[in-house]
Amino acid sequence: MHTDVANVVRRYFDAVNAHDANALEAVACERLAMAIQWFTAGNPDLHFDVEWLAVDGDKVTAWVYGEGTHSGHWTFPTPAGAHAFQPLPPTNKRWRAACSATYLVVGERIEDFWVSWDWLAILDQLGAVSYRTPADDGPSRGPA
Repeated sequence: MHTDVANVVRRYFDAVNAHDANALEAVACERLAMAIQWFTAGNPDLHFDVEWLAVDGDKVTAWVYGEGTHSGHWTFPTPAGAHAFQPLPPTNKRWRAACSATYLVVGERIEDFWVSWDWLAILDQLGAVSYRTPADDGPSRGPA
């Protein structure tokens, strides 16, 4: 069972990395496929490096690094159809960031998901925000 649900998630990442909409549709629920479609529209060369997968029954948690070139328009849609942030026009900058995600696998498909990106790192690399200190150009660590 553990291998089966993990393989579903591996097939999902393979489909995303191959930019294969048919394979993605076969393995991911409509909401997840739409999220990837939106994300790929802003980053046509989107790619994930899967660091590890952990299985607990019908759930698979993945630690991945995503990367891409922000050459498309991001509007950050929410399930209610509103926008979570102001639209971010293309910057043509590359980014790489960590992401943790948990997927609920039912049969041979991902039926639900919970994702947490390091948005601060992404937006910093795109020049939309800055959290680096002037002294060392490293992350601000706050008061000691």
